[in-house]
Amino acid sequence: MIAIIGAMNEEVNELLTYFPKAKANELKGISFYQDEFILIAKSGVGKVDAAYTVTTLFNHFDISFVINIGSAGGLKSSQKVGDIVIANRLSYHDFILDIKQEHFGGLRHSYYPLQDDIDLAKEVCEQLDLRFHVGWGLSGDRFITSDYANHLITHFPEVMFCDMESTAIAHVCTKHQTPYLILRGLSDITTNKDNQLTFEQYLVEASKVSAKLTVQFINKRRDLGV
Repeated sequence: MIAIIGAMNEEVNELLTYFPKAKANELKGISFYQDEFILIAKSGVGKVDAAYTVTTLFNHFDISFVINIGSAGGLKSSQKVGDIVIANRLSYHDFILDIKQEHFGGLRHSYYPLQDDIDLAKEVCEQLDLRFHVGWGLSGDRFITSDYANHLITHFPEVMFCDMESTAIAHVCTKHQTPYLILRGLSDITTNKDNQLTFEQYLVEASKVSAKLTVQFINKRRDLGV
């Protein structure tokens, strides 16, 4: 079974439009929807809820693959709202072991999706004519203001996007030796001064493009017999 995890109602609801027969249920405080092959869960916002959700799903279902969907904040000036980001590396930006070298704590915990899944997602993006970026994603328990975005770019100059859940999901999947993929749409560009307003305005649009890609990725994966 493929588990698809989104943090917020907006993210999950866009995906549910593609799976009208999925039945609503609840497990240990987690709202989820399930059909024969797909389980769609709402984790809530932040690393703890994300890790709790994916761990609980592993403990109660036979999960063979995990996809994390939803919105993200872009960290490159070349990006646009609505672009897709596909993670090839995931780390924490708020895992601090030494205040003098605060970024190194996050670097000690980095996780890498399988290249075959990344390549397949890229292929689907090209088929759907979606703008996309493949790169390094950071997670932490805070909304990223433009000032903090500049701080991240200083310490993680190659970073592509940030969110609040994906690294925690990658962390748990890695421990469970279960493949996973992060497919998110950009709701804002965090280096812009008005990114909070942009996020609120474009959250649904970012969720729509993420859901569209996710469904086509799953279909392609099935066609290949994976």
